[in-house]
Amino acid sequence: MDSSSSFKSLRFISHQSFFASVRSNDIEQLKLIFNKEDDDESIKALMSMQNEGGETALYIAAEANFEEVFGFLLKFCDVEVVKIRSKADFNAFHIAAERGHLGIVNQLLALWPELCKVCDKKNTSPLYSAAVKDHLDVANAILDADASCIRIVRKNGKTALHTVARYGKTSMLKLLIERDPGIVPIKDKKGQTALHMAVKGQSTEVVEDLLEADHSILNERDKKGSTAIHMATRKSRSQSFFASVRSNDIEQLKLIFNKEDDDESIKALMSMQNEGGETALYIAAEANFEEVFGFLLKFCDVEVVKIRSKADFNAFHIAAERGHLGIVNQLLALWPELCKVCDKKNTSPLYSAAVKDHLDVANAILDADASCIRIVRKNGKTALHTVARYGKTSMLKLLIERDPGIVPIKDKKGQTALHMAVKGQSTEVVEDLLEADHSILNERDKKGSTAIHMATRKSRSQIVSLLLSYNSISVNVINFQQETAMDIADKLNYGPSKFEIMEALTEAGAKHARYVGRLDEQMELKRTVSDIRHEVHSQLLQNEQTQKRVSGIAKELKKIHREAVQNTINSLTVVAVLFASIAFLAIFNLPGLYIMSGKEAGEARIAHTPAFRAFCLFNATSLFISLAVVVVQITLVAWDTRAQRQIVSVVNKLMWAAGISTCGAFCSIAFVVVGKRSAWMAITITVVGVPILLGTLVSLCYFVFRQRGYFGNDSQRRIRRASGSKSFSWSYSANISDDESDHEKIYAL
Repeated sequence: MDSSSSFKSLRFISHQSFFASVRSNDIEQLKLIFNKEDDDESIKALMSMQNEGGETALYIAAEANFEEVFGFLLKFCDVEVVKIRSKADFNAFHIAAERGHLGIVNQLLALWPELCKVCDKKNTSPLYSAAVKDHLDVANAILDADASCIRIVRKNGKTALHTVARYGKTSMLKLLIERDPGIVPIKDKKGQTALHMAVKGQSTEVVEDLLEADHSILNERDKKGSTAIHMATRKSRSQSFFASVRSNDIEQLKLIFNKEDDDESIKALMSMQNEGGETALYIAAEANFEEVFGFLLKFCDVEVVKIRSKADFNAFHIAAERGHLGIVNQLLALWPELCKVCDKKNTSPLYSAAVKDHLDVANAILDADASCIRIVRKNGKTALHTVARYGKTSMLKLLIERDPGIVPIKDKKGQTALHMAVKGQSTEVVEDLLEADHSILNERDKKGSTAIHMATRKSRSQIVSLLLSYNSISVNVINFQQETAMDIADKLNYGPSKFEIMEALTEAGAKHARYVGRLDEQMELKRTVSDIRHEVHSQLLQNEQTQKRVSGIAKELKKIHREAVQNTINSLTVVAVLFASIAFLAIFNLPGLYIMSGKEAGEARIAHTPAFRAFCLFNATSLFISLAVVVVQITLVAWDTRAQRQIVSVVNKLMWAAGISTCGAFCSIAFVVVGKRSAWMAITITVVGVPILLGTLVSLCYFVFRQRGYFGNDSQRRIRRASGSKSFSWSYSANISDDESDHEKIYAL
């Protein structure tokens, strides 16, 4: 077996059996797998293999705390396999420590105690992870193996002590201090000790333990010069301050500010931000607490108002975006220059208010500073572009009324507000823009497309019709993709919109690009191929529709045909019953009737005549044939039309025989009825009736046999071969061509 096939086999085993056995804690299956491996290299490759999450088999067993499986796998590992990291950036030892799996941690430490110092990308040690999760036994085991790992710091400079102090994990904090009291004064990159972290939390016991371990940290300053007392005070004060603002409690706010005795502390309080980067002023503006906002505003300057949250909005911007007119007016009365303070995307407060359709706020901003209407975002769009796109008619009219000069402004794609408007659904917006500045009708963007190109591409049939109603429109403008509006319309999905657009463009004199100007051969070829493709697609759709219609018609014809055959069968049944009834009654209604007395009572008076004997024979034959037909008709049920035709064919022959028998019976009894003196009349009846019946039957047989091909004159075809010789081809009714209608066939025989 070569290396390639061996590798594929190994991957198959790993994915199908190996990892599944580890996850199911199936040590017997694992033993079978390893017994099949005959060399150390394949075993090492198997142990080093990782799944989609970058996890080795050892990692999976460590994470799930399968100690027996883990111990078995550990026999085939070296330290490098243990150190392989998953996509979560943990190795097998690290995940076991983080999950608190002491047995697995002890197995690894017994072999490789140096694993205690193997950290992840953030320099997080296994001890740190165990300490954060409050796994005391695991932390003890790690520190027993290597006590020095307690001083490993993360990239942010924090030790495990910093974090357990912050989250109030008292038992773990005591353990760490007991193991190494010297870590208490260690500072992180912000210059903060574990005490600084502890005062941010809620546990006084943690603070006491830290101060008991090293009292000198009480007055340690961080890089901002704050001691633990500063931080604790600030934390308490900020929590109370923000809670008062959120609850709209102006009385509590007044008490808080009464305690502040200098401007610096008040400014610091107003500049304070919560986890979302929001100041108290921002929170009040967002919630539309006008009274609280007005109170806080007394202690602010414009720089505090400009402080941005993590959402990149300041207090004025969020008030404009939410449509809080009262707060907007308060700020504009003090600092109208806030109208031009934008976020990182250069989105102005006017833009945000306009997008949300806050007319009163937009009016207030424009009254304060009309020039902000021309502020464009980083993508080059003004507020007019966006309100035009989303069909906000009232806002669009307001912006145009304030500054009609913004209508022709183009964004970075070269698009005017009209280009944006035709992407939407509002014809009123399009009309308002063209009424404000008619010249933008034929403006091109950076791809050479005008509004008619864009409206056609978006399949906006009503807007296309509106644009075409303007006489000044250039309907045959060719863009940089060498397309006119007609070319774009050709590519639209089939439907009512496409047909309406095509019709409107055709009426306006629109043409394809190839008919407007000269194109190079390559473009002409591409256009031709495109046209063929769309034409083929059109034909396929039409063929599909035609096929559906033909299929429907065929089903309907088949249904009609089946009904016709069934009606014929029903008619035959009625006729057969009629024949049987007549034959039955005829034997009991003889001329001269019967002898009424004596030994011969009930015998027909004409019983000894030859004519009567012939009558009885023919009458009985007609009766029994008719009864046979009735039995066949009421017994056999044929679902298939072909089977029904076969039944009709057999029944017809029987009914012919019954008809002939009835005719014979009639003619026979006629010789008795007319008497010997008028025998000529019976002979006349026979001479006239028999030829009529036989002639009818013979004619029917002729036409049926002729259609079936027993007479070749009508179906003979002469075929000329290439050599000029002649041959004859015989065609039977069973192989009639498709253009011959099915109803022309005779199914009687």
